[in-house]
Amino acid sequence: MIDLILLKYVGKSFNFNHIFLERYKKMNDEKIVSSLNKILELELAGVVKYTHYAFMVQGPYRLSIVEWLRAQAQESLMHAEAVGEHITSLGEHPTLKISDL
Repeated sequence: MIDLILLKYVGKSFNFNHIFLERYKKMNDEKIVSSLNKILELELAGVVKYTHYAFMVQGPYRLSIVEWLRAQAQESLMHAEAVGEHITSLGEHPTLKISDL
């Protein structure tokens, strides 16, 4: 089988299939990290927006609405932390950007 043919190169043996898979994995990992960083940016923007809106609420039902908005901000922060940890577990650095507000 062609994919199992080994080449001698600089004193080491390489498998064509292994080289292809490594390149594919690297390209795939880059796409995954890019997507995760975009999710992180959006979740961090959500934290800022929900917190800001909680400051702006007025009226008789303010307390219940503020409580809900702060809970949403906390949930977005938990999502951002989970995504950031996943990016770090892939050996990459989480973005410092926040999506457009």
